[in-house]
Amino acid sequence: MGYCPVCRYEYEDGIVVCATCGEELLDEPPGPGVEYVELVEVARVADPSEAELLAGELEAAGIPVELADEHGAELFAGAGTVQVRLLVPERRAAEAGAILASLGGKEKH
Repeated sequence: MGYCPVCRYEYEDGIVVCATCGEELLDEPPGPGVEYVELVEVARVADPSEAELLAGELEAAGIPVELADEHGAELFAGAGTVQVRLLVPERRAAEAGAILASLGGKEKH
């Protein structure tokens, strides 16, 4: 079994990277001393479809991305949220911002 140290999901044998956050999986469940990856907001958009497209661009560049509503809850397709936040690992925020800027200035100011 593989275990994500960030999301704490359990995966079947053979999977080596978390499908949600992109972190490498551990062989053992994470303990209390595991370092968590800080997610930061790189953009906020009003259209969930646009958020999905932007997330796809970031993921295509190898940047894990989470979509959340304006209150921090994970966004589910069809939820009709007014503001959608794009969250990436802090260490990849500058790279994500540059990609979003190249797509039309969607980076967070």
